[in-house]
Amino acid sequence: MEIFMSAHKIHFKRKLRQILLSLLLTGFIIPSNIGLAENEIKGKYEIIGPLEKLKGIKQVEMLEFFNYSCGHCYHFLKTSKKLHNKFKEKLFHKKYPIYWGQQTAFPAKAFYIA
Repeated sequence: MEIFMSAHKIHFKRKLRQILLSLLLTGFIIPSNIGLAENEIKGKYEIIGPLEKLKGIKQVEMLEFFNYSCGHCYHFLKTSKKLHNKFKEKLFHKKYPIYWGQQTAFPAKAFYIA
């Protein structure tokens, strides 16, 4: 029994070292990749049509497709509120709930019923 416990402890210590080493290496790799991702995304956009056509426009339509289970969609809610506060009547905001996979459709159904 004593031999089994010692072997078990050795195995446990090895696994623990592997996990700690993995976490340590991950800590060095992930932050450097995050910085690269921000630089790659920053500034990648395309203006569709000349901006001069928007001068004098009374209202802009913003379509939002969102998922009730999506954290990114939830955080966009703050941005959406800021846009509404800034542009007030100049912004017409349409929202369309979506769902995918094994998620329930009940929140989207409730949205359309309300």
